[in-house]
Amino acid sequence: MAEPGVPAGLVVWAEDETESDARKLALRLGVPFLVGEDPPGEDRCRWLLFFEEDTLFLHNHEHDFNPIAVDYLESDFQRRWKGISRNDLLLKAIGVKKGVRTVCDPTCGLGYDAFLFATLRDLEVTTCERNPVVAELVMNALLRIKDMGRFEEFPLYFHFGDGIRFLEAAGERSFDAVYIDPMYPREDGRSAKQKKEMLLLRDLVGHDQDAPALFAAAWRAARRRVVVKRPDDAEPIVGAGREPDAVIEGKTVRYDIYLRQ
Repeated sequence: MAEPGVPAGLVVWAEDETESDARKLALRLGVPFLVGEDPPGEDRCRWLLFFEEDTLFLHNHEHDFNPIAVDYLESDFQRRWKGISRNDLLLKAIGVKKGVRTVCDPTCGLGYDAFLFATLRDLEVTTCERNPVVAELVMNALLRIKDMGRFEEFPLYFHFGDGIRFLEAAGERSFDAVYIDPMYPREDGRSAKQKKEMLLLRDLVGHDQDAPALFAAAWRAARRRVVVKRPDDAEPIVGAGREPDAVIEGKTVRYDIYLRQ
């Protein structure tokens, strides 16, 4: 039986039946494991997970772009985190200049924001992801980095599980800042501008129906601030109960900041 959160029509495929990593992945997710020289077509599955060497890829037959993998060392992302300054909008929102040193990101997604925080060295980052397929992609990327020896002292702690439950278990005022990026419904008029990873992620996990509970848990767990990433034209997150204390606006997104006294 498939794990909760695994989409219908997902299979794990490998060219060789001796591919142990793929077989173990199928067992963890509770989905079929298929073997063959060619990957199964849309008549046999909707979602496909497979390895190329040690990299895990996800594909959806309904999309016309190539399979995706999480890669924190790909060129575009490398350019961003290598050239980042403390004036970066996200870092300003988190409060790096205000003495924030511990951050929880309970809505990890593909993990790029959490990875960016952790590369600053003076931030300790804890992140959670509850969707098992997304969590497998993130864990695969983190393990590849560890195997490469690129970040021997890397303050990023990843948890597979529900972010709300994690925050509630952590207790009140456990982190300097809590950063939440809830999945919101896709707007058809803007979908052409979205990256393929985000389109696939939306189809995989849907959008968060429990944003009010997420904010409440984040507020209890934060010592200094809660930061909410929102589309530039969206209403503030439901559940906050008030307007943000500050807003940092980017080109397509903004960061709503709620300060604890």
